[in-house]
Amino acid sequence: MTPAQAGEIAALCGWIFNCDYRRLMDLCPVRTHVLAYDDGRLVSHALWLDRPLRIAGGPWTGAAYVEGVATHPDYRGRGYASAVLRRLQQEVS
Repeated sequence: MTPAQAGEIAALCGWIFNCDYRRLMDLCPVRTHVLAYDDGRLVSHALWLDRPLRIAGGPWTGAAYVEGVATHPDYRGRGYASAVLRRLQQEVS
């Protein structure tokens, strides 16, 4: 990921979630981002990372944790988030 892409992600997700998303991105450096662009503009984003998961005191197992799913309001309802999540599923598999 380029610094420009990281900045675009931080701006989009920070605006959507009303937070300092750049700080959140820096908490876990190993993650996979999936991005959707329209005419060079980042319009949708999702990421996944490995997280340990344990149910009811059972054994720990690895899980794909999905977060940062965001689509610019002007582009909602056009299938961008669906496409991003389909691609994310392919990356996890």
